[in-house]
Amino acid sequence: TPTTCHAVRRFQKAFKNEPSELLLQKLLKPNEHLAAENSISRHTIVGLQIALQDEKKQRKRGKPLNLLGEAKSGPQFFSPGRIVAYQEEKEKEKAEKQQETEDKKAQQAANKLQKEKEKEEQALLVAERREAAVIAKVAKAANVQSRKEEREKAAAAKIAKTKRPKCSSAPRNGLEKSTAATE
Repeated sequence: TPTTCHAVRRFQKAFKNEPSELLLQKLLKPNEHLAAENSISRHTIVGLQIALQDEKKQRKRGKPLNLLGEAKSGPQFFSPGRIVAYQEEKEKEKAEKQQETEDKKAQQAANKLQKEKEKEEQALLVAERREAAVIAKVAKAANVQSRKEEREKAAAAKIAKTKRPKCSSAPRNGLEKSTAATE
């Protein structure tokens, strides 16, 4: 009968290869045994944890009230009314500390929201600047293109002015006319 984890795993593999009723019983018995051990161990652990908590509670010692304000001035005896008043004062101080921490957390949350809002505004400004830059770039490109077209038109007009149409049949002066007529 397997009782260790390794032995149980080996036995399970063997059972998968050749399943039988006898092997099944041999496999179930150690599993029940291990489950019972686990339950006992868990119960023991819970009991030990409770005992540890009880021991810690017993070990707590009272702190001196120090109502006189002097450090280690020896034994001090006070009436129950003064003790209650001191305890109320301590609770009030504790509540003030708690309020301070809550205020600090609220302030941090507000600061965080403010920073997120500023980041969003900054991102919006950056997006607007980029969009304006793109628009300016497109406008500049259009302006450059229109000037280029104007220059090309001016150059074409200049070329057209400088070139005169040549006619080979038209005489340039009166002499050529008379020689052409005599021939």
